[in-house]
Amino acid sequence: MSNPIKLSIFAPMTKVERQMLCLVRMALWQQDDDGGLLSAETDWHAIRILSEKKAVWGLVAATILRWADLTGTDLPEDMEDACMKGQFNAIQQNQHINKVLAEVQQLLAHEGLSPILLKGQGVARFYPRPELRTAGDIDVFLGSEAQRAAEILMPYAEPDSYRDKSAKHLNLEMKGVELELHRFAINRYKRKTTRVLAQWESRELRIDNSRRVEIDGCAVLVPSQMFELVFVFVHIWLHLMKGGIGLRQLCDWALILHHCHDDIDQEELERLLREADLLRAWQVLGKMLTGLLGLPEQEFPLFSNRYKRAYRLVERMVLESGRFGQNDRKTYAEQHAGKGLLRKWRMLVYTLRIHIRTMALSPRESFAIYSSYYWKRIPYLFKKTPS
Repeated sequence: MSNPIKLSIFAPMTKVERQMLCLVRMALWQQDDDGGLLSAETDWHAIRILSEKKAVWGLVAATILRWADLTGTDLPEDMEDACMKGQFNAIQQNQHINKVLAEVQQLLAHEGLSPILLKGQGVARFYPRPELRTAGDIDVFLGSEAQRAAEILMPYAEPDSYRDKSAKHLNLEMKGVELELHRFAINRYKRKTTRVLAQWESRELRIDNSRRVEIDGCAVLVPSQMFELVFVFVHIWLHLMKGGIGLRQLCDWALILHHCHDDIDQEELERLLREADLLRAWQVLGKMLTGLLGLPEQEFPLFSNRYKRAYRLVERMVLESGRFGQNDRKTYAEQHAGKGLLRKWRMLVYTLRIHIRTMALSPRESFAIYSSYYWKRIPYLFKKTPS
């Protein structure tokens, strides 16, 4: 396995990356044209590995089967089995998480609480086939009622799964599904950006400003269109700042925009992004949706081609990182960092390199996020490491 610290920042896209992205676009927009990128000699195994890393294997697996059927191509038997299994597993996972969501909704509603579903299964409704989206955890916003909600759900949760280590949310696990009960939705640290977003969240994320939708027969509340759009963007942006993101999150954002771009108040959106110093990040990441995923430029509000160099850098970050960058950090720590003081120094250098790359996306925010990390980690270097 390659050393994840050695990133080829401006390397051209590989054939496997182009093919995987082609399959994702075919899945998102229900297109049949592969542009001549796919053939019987395609390295399907490499595409599967990359798709799993990018959290889009369910979409890609179903699309490979559809492409093979349309073109009359005979897939290798093991690959056909892997695609059928990938499609089946995605459907099963979504059915399971939807049942857990319905149970959580029922338990909280019985006690008079009105949780607002954030991203996840709420965003899946925009997919042509929601059951193929890779399912994750369940995030619900409860504000000041988060602790009460945790107490209601604890008798039904996995033993010892309750965690209260974050100011943002409480954690529980029910039937193998992670629940995050949010006190607030958007991360906060000492910067103008999150002060602005926190004030905006308190105005926007309210029960009386929410919408009721049906997910697999269960009625749930989801945020306003504007909040859903901006929140998914901020979620992507923050995780990129910290090292990586899966393609699934970009697919979510693209499909939200595809369904609601005509209803977005662009003046209000631009005012918020400028006030929060996020317009540059919005436009750099927006190029991901048009350049990688095929969202029409006219469907992306405030589209810009200004930041081409930053876009190429972030494109490489997206294609080379795994789920939220956690896979890369863990892999590097286990395989390359060593032990003791050497491990500490190498992990610090690894983080510094991530920091340098994220400067292209949003310089001030990158510095704000990582300065607190250095404040904690540098003194740790000089503490004695147990042998």
